[in-house]
Amino acid sequence: MSDNDMSALMNQHMANIPPSGIRVIAGMAAELAAEGKEIYPFHLGRPDFDTPQPIKDMAIQKLQDGHVHYTPNAGIAPLREAIAERIQARQGVEVGEDSVIVTVGASQALMLA
Repeated sequence: MSDNDMSALMNQHMANIPPSGIRVIAGMAAELAAEGKEIYPFHLGRPDFDTPQPIKDMAIQKLQDGHVHYTPNAGIAPLREAIAERIQARQGVEVGEDSVIVTVGASQALMLA
């Protein structure tokens, strides 16, 4: 199979994948906003405040230290440990790091669940 044939096959399959529901809603919201309607963007998990400076500083430092590669699928162990400890402290539920998965957002978490 030639590269062109493979590309055409892949494009055809990609065309059959339905768009993400959240993206459909985002598109509808953008259209309504363009019409001058006031939109309250509850459809995206985008806060209306800036990232706190200590988090930005740490992110820059981690990049400069070479932390630029993919992480393990479940997330890095120190973060998973910290999340488990926080759950135990706040909710009194004994949770181990092996019971914690870090996702990029709620949509990914729901799909995994």
